[in-house]
Formats: sequence, C-alpha cells, structure tokens
Amino acid sequence: DDDDDDESKVYKMAAQVFETVAELVPSKHVMPLLLELVATHAPSPDPARRRAVLLILAVTAAGCAEAFAKELPRLMPVVYAGCEAPEPQVREAACLAIGLFAQSLHPEILEHYERVLPHLFEVLADARGEVQGRACYAIEAFCEHLGSDIQPFLAPLLERLTTLLQHTAERPTQERCVSAIAAVAVGAKKAFADYFDPVYALMRHLLGQTASEMLPLRARAMECVGLMCLAVGRDRCSHVLQEVVHVAMAGLPLDAPELREYTFGFFGQVAELLGEEAAPLVPPLLPFLVKAVEQEEVTEFSEHEQARILAKLGPDPDGDGDELLDDDDDDDDYDDPLADRRK
Repeated sequence: DDDDDDESKVYKMAAQVFETVAELVPSKHVMPLLLELVATHAPSPDPARRRAVLLILAVTAAGCAEAFAKELPRLMPVVYAGCEAPEPQVREAACLAIGLFAQSLHPEILEHYERVLPHLFEVLADARGEVQGRACYAIEAFCEHLGSDIQPFLAPLLERLTTLLQHTAERPTQERCVSAIAAVAVGAKKAFADYFDPVYALMRHLLGQTASEMLPLRARAMECVGLMCLAVGRDRCSHVLQEVVHVAMAGLPLDAPELREYTFGFFGQVAELLGEEAAPLVPPLLPFLVKAVEQEEVTEFSEHEQARILAKLGPDPDGDGDELLDDDDDDDDYDDPLADRRK
C-alpha cells in the first residue's frame, strides 16, 4: 500500500544519505560517529535497530574503507552476532555487510575467514529463501578473493551450496547459489579439480533448460561452467568442453538476451583456455556477435550485477551491492530494488 511505499522510499533515501556522507566526508569525522552508533544500538533488543546498524556499516564501508579495515576486529563481532540473530531480517543484513566488506575491504577482511565462513554456513541453512539468497551473495563476494585459504572449507562449502541448489524451489536463490559456486571455483583454482565432475553434473542439468522462466538460471550456469573450466585448467575439463560448446551455441538463437550475454562471456573464457585453438569457434559465433553489436536494445543489468561481472575481471570499482538493501520480499524485484537511487 501507499504507506509501505513511503516507508520503503524513506528507508532507501536514508541508506543513500549514509553512503553519500561516507564517500564525501573525511573518515576521521565519520568513523567516530559510526562507532558510537554501533556501541549504542548493536546491543539493542529491538531487531530493527540491530538491522539498521548492520545496514549502515554495509553502505558506509566503501567510503571509509581504510578506516573500516583498521576497525574490523571491533566490527566483525557485531556482524557475527547478526548472523546468529533469531530474526531473519537481521541475518540478511549481516550477510549484506559481509558481502560489501568483502568487496571494499580486502585483503583485510579475508584475515577473518576462519570465523566468517562458518557463520555463513549457518545462515545458509536458514529456511527462508531470502536469507539463503543473501548468504549466497556473501559467499560469492567473499570467496572470489580468498585464494588458497579456501581449501579447508571447500568440501563443506560445496556440500551446502549444491544441496541448496537441488532443494530450493526459489529461482532467485538458485541463481545466487550458482553464482556462489562459480566464485568458490574462482577462489579455489586448481583445488576445485576434485569437485569439478559432480558440480558439472548439476550445471549440465541447468544448461539443458529451455523454458523461458528458466533461462536466467541457465545463463548463470553457463557462466559458472566457464569459470570452473578456467579454474581447473584445460586438461581437467577437456572431457566436457565439446559438449558445453555445443550447448552454448544452441542457446544463442533463443530469445534470451541475458543468456546470450553470458554465453558470449563463456566463449571468452574458452578462448582464454584454448588460445589459438579456439579460432574455429569464431565463424559460427560471428553472426551473433554482429547482431548483438547492431541491435538497438541492450541488456540492462542492475548495479550489483554489473559490479559482480566486473569483479570477475578485476577489482570492483563500485561494490555497493544495492539490491541487497531492499526491504521488499517480492522476488520480482530481487535483482534491482534500489535502481532509482542514482537516477
């Protein structure tokens, strides 16, 4: 109703104000006030106040990154307490904070992996799809940069993510889960080799989906397989490359711009993997590439989605994770609820 809309607008505007202040005001002025807010409201019995503390930390981390990195030993217990909170909205906010910390505060945030990952495991087991999706987002953001430290957690991470992927019926959560698996592969690199085949079997099923409502999930699976192949190397993935290339080519004629974009990315990954041997793929790809360049309509991604894709290529210049700040449980708005913030 109108009251809920007004409350949502105020909520989003407040988040934007905090983010803008953190970006424009020197951190020596901002940080003491943030720490005071944390000390005052983090212990509150009111879940709305505890949630607000976590969201404020999440949206201000990028603007005060250097100061935040120094204060992580003081701030992370607040985030862990949020992960353990009985209220789902507080757990969601804690996952948002971890995800945005991972994007803005690495490498310092990675030093806390031994406590961060077990807490995310617990949140991942939540019964609510919204909370599970937030946990997948945090795992994705955190694990991309973790490197060899991820190895002791590979088995439990992949067990939980693949179990969630197979048992949840919520497509937004499935999409987040596939992206988290891709990030785990990127972080693990060669260590992912032992898990390649069982994970590929799950992705193979998703790559066979043709229903229109399943094509966004197929697109994420396409990206995931490409990143898995890059992670383990050509020798380990050679037995699936021909099949995946065939499936990728079969998806290009479909009326699915998002799938097409991810498929182009997949072929870029294949080219990186095969080098000059990927040249025979160019002639059949070329008509689709030319058509994509010439078409007037383009696929528009949410701000977070753009940051997520850019993170695969290098440091995230924005890292604001806007869509996770939404207070709306409607899955239709899951990807970009704060799209109007910078219009």
